[in-house]
Amino acid sequence: MTDPLLEHIVRQATPVPRSILWVGHGRVPSLSGGPLADSRVTILPTIPNAFDHRHEFDAIVIADGFEHDPWPRWALQRAHRCLKQGGTLVLQSRRPGALGSPQDLAAAARRLAFSGRRFLHKRMHPERMFPGVAPDTRLSDDELRTILESLHYRLNIGPEPARGALRRLVATTLPSLYETGSSAPFPDAARHRLVHEQALASDFARRDAWAVAHPRWAPAHPEPLDPSGWTERTIVVLSPHPDDEIIGCGGTLLRAKEAGAKVICIQASDGSAGAALAHLPESIRQQRRLDEALEVGHKAGFTQVTLWREDNRHFTPGPERAAELARLFREQDVATVFVPFVTDIHPDHQALAHLLAAAIESAPDAFDSLTVAQYEVWSCAWPTHVVDVTRQAQQLEELLCVYDTALRIDDYVHLCERRNYYNSLVHGGGAGYAEILNQVPAREYPELVRAGCPR
Repeated sequence: MTDPLLEHIVRQATPVPRSILWVGHGRVPSLSGGPLADSRVTILPTIPNAFDHRHEFDAIVIADGFEHDPWPRWALQRAHRCLKQGGTLVLQSRRPGALGSPQDLAAAARRLAFSGRRFLHKRMHPERMFPGVAPDTRLSDDELRTILESLHYRLNIGPEPARGALRRLVATTLPSLYETGSSAPFPDAARHRLVHEQALASDFARRDAWAVAHPRWAPAHPEPLDPSGWTERTIVVLSPHPDDEIIGCGGTLLRAKEAGAKVICIQASDGSAGAALAHLPESIRQQRRLDEALEVGHKAGFTQVTLWREDNRHFTPGPERAAELARLFREQDVATVFVPFVTDIHPDHQALAHLLAAAIESAPDAFDSLTVAQYEVWSCAWPTHVVDVTRQAQQLEELLCVYDTALRIDDYVHLCERRNYYNSLVHGGGAGYAEILNQVPAREYPELVRAGCPR
C-alpha cells in the first residue's frame, strides 16, 4: 500500500476500518494485499446526505474537491454524521493562495470574477440578494481547525503540507453533542458561562434593559415548566421561518407531544430569502424549506403543520391572518401559543409578534385562558419558565439536520447546544440542556408588544 491517504487510515484508526467512504473524482487506490484488503469501500463524488448514511462508516477519505464545496463547514458536519463515533476523517485539500498549477490559476480567476459580479450586483441592486454561490472556498489552517473543533472532531495530524500545493489532516469524531460521561464531556461550567455571555453581550444588555423597563414581566427567578400540564390540550407554535420552531422551543414541543398535547405548527413564511437558495429558480426557492418543515413536523409527531406561504422577502401578513389566528384559538381552545421573544432583532419575528397581538386584541375576552410563551431565536429572552430538554437533545439534533438548507449557512445544531447548555447551567441547576420561555397571559401580550417590540 503506497497511497499516503490510506496509510493515514491504517496508522490512525483502531481497529482497522471495515467500511470506508472515499470522496473524490480521482482514481481510488487498490486495497488488495494490505490491512485494508477486506474493507468495503463506497465511492462518491461528494459527501452524501447524512440521513442516508447515518453512522455508517469507520473512515472517510476526502481525497479531492473539498475546496470547491461552497459550504465547507456543512460538508464536514455531514461527514461527522456519516462517521461512526470514534471514526477517522482524512482530508486532503489545496492550500489557500496556492498558485502552483493551471488549476490553481483557473480557480483564482473564478474567485476574482465571482467577487466582481457580487460587487457590481450589490451596487446596482442593493435590495436584492446576490444570486450566486462561491465557486471555490479555501479555508486557512486556523479556520479549518476552528471548524473541526466546533463540530466535535479531535484533530490528530495537521493540517500539514503534503505534496505540491496540497495539505492534509487526520481527525477523529467525538460525540456530536456534549454529554456527561462521554468522550465529549460538558465544558467547564464557569468558562462556558463567561464565553457565552461575552459572545452575546449586546443581546444580554438588550434583554436586561427590557427587564428593567418592564419588571412586571421579568421575575427574579424562573419556574420549572412541566409539559404534562398540556395533556390533551392544544398548543400552537408560530414559526416565522422554517427551523425557528425547533431552534427556539423544539425540545419543549417534543416534551409536550410526549405528554399528550396536540401540537399545531404554523410556518408563517416560505423561507425563500435564505442565502443558500439565492441561485435557484423561484419555484424551488419558494418550496424547498417548506418541504423540510413538513418532514420535520412528521418526524416530531406534530398534529398539524400549516403553511401560510407568506413571501419571506416581503413578510407583511395582513389583518386576514390575525383573524385566522383568532378563529384558530377559539375553535381549538388553544392553551398556549409560542412566538419569538418580544426583543428579537429579526424584523419578520417582530412582524409576527405584532400580528399575534392584533389577533388577541380582536377578541380579548375570548382568550382569558390562553397564555403566550415567548422563545429565543435571535435574542436572549428573560425567562419566566425553564424546561429541561436534556433527554430531547439528540432528537433536536436530528430535527435540525432536516433543515439542510439553513444549515449550509449557519450551524444551528451547535448554536442550540451552547445556548441550551448555558440555560441549564444558569437556570436549570447544572450540566444538561434547557430551553427558556417568557410566558404571559394573552390579555397582557398586546400591551407587552406595544411597550417593547420594534415595528
